[in-house]
Amino acid sequence: MSARGWEGPEFRSVRLPAIFGQTRDGRKVTLLNVRGENLVGPFERSQEEYLATALILDAHTPEDKFTHAIAEFDWLDAWLDPPSITGEKSAGVLPVHVGRTEHATLVIESDAVTLASKVVGTSGGGSVHLDRFSVLEVEFCQPVGIESLVDARIRPFQDLLTVALGRPVQLTWLGLRPATAESGTQFCEARFNGTAVSFGRQGSGNRSAVAIQSYSAPTLFWARDAGTLLPQIIQKWYELRAREREAVTLAVGPYYAPFIYQEHKLASSMQAVEALHTKSRFGSDAHRDLDRPDHTKRVERIVAILRTAGNDEVPRDEIDWVERILKNRNDRPFRQRVEDVIRSTGAVGDCILKASPDFAAIAVFFRNGVSHGGARNKPSGDSVDRFWYGELIQWVVRSRLLMDAGVPGVSERAASRTGLQFAVEQVAKIDDPRKASPTRP
Repeated sequence: MSARGWEGPEFRSVRLPAIFGQTRDGRKVTLLNVRGENLVGPFERSQEEYLATALILDAHTPEDKFTHAIAEFDWLDAWLDPPSITGEKSAGVLPVHVGRTEHATLVIESDAVTLASKVVGTSGGGSVHLDRFSVLEVEFCQPVGIESLVDARIRPFQDLLTVALGRPVQLTWLGLRPATAESGTQFCEARFNGTAVSFGRQGSGNRSAVAIQSYSAPTLFWARDAGTLLPQIIQKWYELRAREREAVTLAVGPYYAPFIYQEHKLASSMQAVEALHTKSRFGSDAHRDLDRPDHTKRVERIVAILRTAGNDEVPRDEIDWVERILKNRNDRPFRQRVEDVIRSTGAVGDCILKASPDFAAIAVFFRNGVSHGGARNKPSGDSVDRFWYGELIQWVVRSRLLMDAGVPGVSERAASRTGLQFAVEQVAKIDDPRKASPTRP
């Protein structure tokens, strides 16, 4: 306490690049990018909370820089469906294949990316236990921080699996090699506050390939169907994800938030459709309601009528205002943009629009009741109706994204899925809810 007396507690910001520690069982621990507030005052005790970007197990690394990453996902092994590790039993001998299988190797912006399957296990005098697992491996061209590497290489592939399978995919283990580690050093386990991450290493038996290959599964694409095209498809997906991140994020969001209301799920899917209606995909003319010459003539005709009507109730400055507004409003209505995206999916769009020719307009009607506060477009039973429209919009978005990534036969495969066919049947039974409301999309 100073001669002037104590003036109150003082908060001091704390920023540390790394904190080293050790678990009770002897494992090394590093906390990276630690930050918090230190309360300084005349207290015997004070409690402070600090946040860290990530926790690294089995290493003390002084900085947030890594050269290699290896990621496991709960559905990856089932999606790749590698050959069985056991052969046909003969004369009491069961052959076991424990080698490494590489399914795809490619280079993304100078980073080497590999999809591989491996076998790990234990053995003793009276038992042998083996587990097959599949991983995404990345070797970075230069050291990179954990948040950047997850955002640029890990999460995009997780999004691809989610769109392909039509179900949430979890990152179950992430291993990193610090830039300060010697060549050949084992990977360190990383844990961080990431979206849709559930850590806890699990064997291949956790997810079955049968579950995603059955006729009733929502799967639109699995690795074995791509064959030699798999590296090119993954390459194009990373490029697509970087170019249209917003559309992909909106498409996969509902899968990682199953607790949200159906209205919000529909709104997110409709926003994804809006984000997919790009000039590069549909051309600049697709964003205009009329060709520029036709639009200009229409505006001039309407303004001329106003100016020559001799109506003193419409002042000249208001007519000028109307002219400015009309000249700048030639955008294509949202319902037409939605229909453009639906039709672009080929067999999927044909199936939907055949059952419900006004599907796009009705979907926009439902979306408006959610997105615009105060709207009361809620006729009887519309919560169920919104569910089925939302289901079909998700089929459309997933099909469109995978088509853009170069996956062959996506539209036809989607149209043959029982989930889509059943949703189409339900939509065909729904009366046009716009008839019950004066508000039209």
